[in-house]
Amino acid sequence: IAFGAEMERHMKIWICDDAPGFLEEYKKLVLQQAEELCLHAEVRTFASGEEILSYAQAGHQADVIFLDILMGELNGIDTAMALREMGVETHIVFITSTPDYAIEGYKAKAFRYILKPIRIDTVRTLLEEILEEGREDSLVVPHGKSSLSVQKEDIVYIERINRKTIIHTQ
Repeated sequence: IAFGAEMERHMKIWICDDAPGFLEEYKKLVLQQAEELCLHAEVRTFASGEEILSYAQAGHQADVIFLDILMGELNGIDTAMALREMGVETHIVFITSTPDYAIEGYKAKAFRYILKPIRIDTVRTLLEEILEEGREDSLVVPHGKSSLSVQKEDIVYIERINRKTIIHTQ
């Protein structure tokens, strides 16, 4: 979401799959599509549900989480349910090789459920939809080496002093 000269659109993306080859391939695909959309994507990969839950429990946040369903001890559905119980309200996209878990996946408030192999146009469409949805409710603002999401309803006013933009919130 563009705002001001030095601001650009940012998105934090997590990808969780227990297949290392898939993780790297998918990360590359996501970064390529993000670049084409003029989106700065911070992509972090995880090899298990336990790993992603630990990272989320440490206070880290994502704008979208891609979760494989068929993983080791903690599958993607259980991981998503645990994330929701922790209060994580981000977009969750299930990625899997079988449609058998689609209904179960939506119980975890999934944004999408997509089948492997992942197509380039599917990734692009997902990122565009998430960007468009985020544009309606919040502003993503660079903050140091990270970014913050500010709900539009919380903004009282915005001022620009020299080359610095200051967002005043409630």
